[in-house]
Formats: sequence, C-alpha cells, structure tokens
Amino acid sequence: YFSFCLISETMFSLIDAIIVYDSPRPAVRRRRRIIPFTGVVLGILTVLLGVATGDRGNGTDAAVPASAAGVSGPPRKTDEDLHFIYVNGLERVPTNGKPFPIDDDFFQGHFLPMFRKDAEPSTDDEEGRKIYQHFQGRKRMFEFQFQGRLKQLPEGNLWLTIEIDMPVKIGRIKRALFQGVLNFLTLTHRGIHYSFGDDLSKKSEDDVRAGNYEKLHMSFALECSLSRLVISGPDDKDIPKLGGDIPESRDSVKLRKAGVAGSFQGWNTESIYTMSIWSEYIDFYSWNFVKLPGIRSFAMSKFFGNQPINVMYYSLRGRGSDINDKRPHLRKDLNVFSHYEIGHAKHTDGGHTQEFMERRGGGVGTGMTGTDAAMSGADDIAGRPNGTCPGVERVGVDAPLGRKHHLFSIPRSS
Repeated sequence: YFSFCLISETMFSLIDAIIVYDSPRPAVRRRRRIIPFTGVVLGILTVLLGVATGDRGNGTDAAVPASAAGVSGPPRKTDEDLHFIYVNGLERVPTNGKPFPIDDDFFQGHFLPMFRKDAEPSTDDEEGRKIYQHFQGRKRMFEFQFQGRLKQLPEGNLWLTIEIDMPVKIGRIKRALFQGVLNFLTLTHRGIHYSFGDDLSKKSEDDVRAGNYEKLHMSFALECSLSRLVISGPDDKDIPKLGGDIPESRDSVKLRKAGVAGSFQGWNTESIYTMSIWSEYIDFYSWNFVKLPGIRSFAMSKFFGNQPINVMYYSLRGRGSDINDKRPHLRKDLNVFSHYEIGHAKHTDGGHTQEFMERRGGGVGTGMTGTDAAMSGADDIAGRPNGTCPGVERVGVDAPLGRKHHLFSIPRSS
C-alpha cells in the first residue's frame, strides 16, 4: 500500500502541477493549491482502504496513548452542529447517549452512533462518560453500533452504501485517476461497488422517473465491511451490550473480510446480530478527513461539496449472491431497508438535515462559512446550478419514505 502511495504521489504531483499551471482561471488555481489534488486522492484512498480492510487489515483497533489519539487544534463543535437523521421517520438520532430504537419493516433493534469528543462530559451525563472512556486509547474517530433481528431476508446480498445526492463535477484527468484508485480497491478487496453517478441532464425524463440511473456512491457488502460482527442465538445469555467492545476475534475478522468459506453463514431472521463499523480517518464533528499518513487534515467539502452524506442499507432486486457483480446499482433496483443522513449545520446545505432544522427552527438556514460556502457554487455540482434539480422527484430508493422529494429536498438558502 505504501509503495503504491509513493508511486502515486510522484505521478499525481506531476499531473497536478500541469493541471494547476494550465488553468485559465486564477481563482481556480488558488483554490486548487490550498489542498493539492494528489493529497485529496491519496486521502480518499486511505479512508476507503480503512473502511474496506478495517484497521489496516489486522483485525484490531490498536491501542495508542490517549494524547496521540485525538485531533490537534482548537476544540471542535459537537452535538449541536452535527445532525444524524433517521430518514425513514425524519428523526434526529441522539449521539453518544442511549441506543436509538429501530422498528421498521426490515429491522428491529437498536442503533448507537458514537463520536470521539475533546472533553469528558459532565458527571450527570453517565452514558456520555461511558462512551468517552470507550474511545480512550483507541484511534477511531467514530463508531456505529447496531444490534437486533432482521424481520425479512434480503434478496441476494445486503449492502452498506455511502452516497451523495448530486454528482460532483470531475474533470477527465481527475476522473481517470480516481477510477484507477477505485479499480485498485475493487481488485484487492471483495464486495466493493462504486459509481461517479449519472448526469441527469443527459437522461430522459422517463429514465429519471423510472430510476434508470445511479447516484455517486461507494457500496460495500455488509458482511465484508463490518469492523465487528457477533451472531448470537435468541436464547444466548452473553449477548454483547452496545456502547462497549464487541468481542470478535482477529482471526474471525480476517476470515470474514476475506470471504473464506464458512466464515459467514448468511443472514437469517432468528439470530441477534451485533454489528460495528468505525474509522480513524473521518471526524464528523469538524467535517474533516484527519490523521491521513503524510497529509494534513482537509474538509470533506473538498470532495463532496456542501452536500450531506447518505448512509443506507439495501439489497438489489433480481440479482444473485455474487458480491463482485459489476453491473450498475440502478435506483429502480434498490430495495432500501434503512436510510440515514449525516449533515452539519456549518458545513452542509440541503437534504433532510436542512429540512429537519427548518422544521425545528422556523426556517433557519444552515449558515455555512469559509471553504464550505465557497464550495457551494455551480462549479461543484455537475450540471445543476446551486445543487438543485427542479422537477425531478426521488424514486426507487426513497419509495419507503412514503413522500416525494426533489433530489435535494430543500433548496439552498440565499
């Protein structure tokens, strides 16, 4: 991996220098020089490798001194800015507290999103203090834990996806480089699917309404991407508790992620699944990619623009069990079971996060500033001024919500 990074660093730096030098717009040149493109590419590669392998492939989140585990710099804003929205019910999921109950058509159980904090919570916040201690001596910046039973079996594989609503405008050279990085990932890791998203301006209205398109996404076969997975019987007495360690052995993690026969018995509706996924490279409170080898922290807005991030679990209709099937994950084929959105009051605009804030705050906008406000213009969202797509309704993935939305459900604030 590091040999690949060194070779890529040299190649990307040369190409990046050409791109910046040849740019006809001084403002574009200045913005590109703030965070060199090579750093963004290598940073995204590092993050994706962390998700795909889970703690650099060694099956553990190695302990580090508490002083080295956090993020340097000024204190970060925390719960009041970060919004974790359960889209199925447009509810804000509490973080670093008690598990959030889920009882929908697919899953019955609890969900606990946990995020590293700078300071220990007050003594009256017992749950927050437990979670604060859970992160001490570990590298991870966040951890999402689920526990419960499936109410129905997925058709084929169960996928975890990270996607954004509108495609990001990427030049030919950048797209080729990103594609090379992503192809490298799909060759070396099982169960990864990606798309840069379709330009809806080039699709007919019939295709859009029928869901014959993809959004920009990165999807992982769930059993291969989880950091920890413990399967318990309904009568077991030692079921793990959320908010603490989920005890899966290193050997089990390695075999499961490698897809070794017998390492995962498949999904059923009887067992209790306790699942966890984490990363040390994403700090949602500051909305930055952090702790990347040899690269300074930089805003996620450099890659996603000012869009919130969708996290979903889905299966594909009419597909088999081949997790390396490269066919498109079209919206019309998605059977979405759970849909969450991660947004930030200071760094994202639009989506369900803004809808939630406007309902609660009487129409108050998101108030982006600095880099994120600069990234919100038409140059960053492919073919869509201000990120909107008038007249196009959500289809396929949003059918379970029981209501219609534009691709951005709330227009941007003025």
